Amino acid sequence: MWVETEMTPAKATSEPLESFRRIRGERLVDRFYDEFLKADPRILSLFEQTNAAHQKRMLQHGLLMMLSFALDDSVSKLAIKRLGQRHHVELAIPVELYQPFVDSLMKSVASLDPEWSPRLDRAWREHLSIGIAEMKRYATS
Repeated sequence: MWVETEMTPAKATSEPLESFRRIRGERLVDRFYDEFLKADPRILSLFEQTNAAHQKRMLQHGLLMMLSFALDDSVSKLAIKRLGQRHHVELAIPVELYQPFVDSLMKSVASLDPEWSPRLDRAWREHLSIGIAEMKRYATS
């Protein structure tokens, strides 16, 4: 199970971060991957050589960093830079797969968060778009 550490941006908060804290864990990542792997035929092949347990931990950490980046958290700035480099420079992930990522994530979060609302959906999407915009900078570097 995922545990917050001293590197977790605990002081800054937002509605999406509170939502994430309510639902993080295996249920979220399992539900997300169930949705995401069906969202586009190219996605499944990107995960063929992936250690699933490691990938699930990385997703949870990456989501926390994405949501924290929107709050101008200094730790998350380095993490988002590394995510962008990894996804675009090392793995050559197509930028058009961000939309199915976000849509799959929102469908998963909505099904798990008892406080889900259209307002929370917009807030999640706004937070994610800030981190994704930063990651996309590495797609053209």
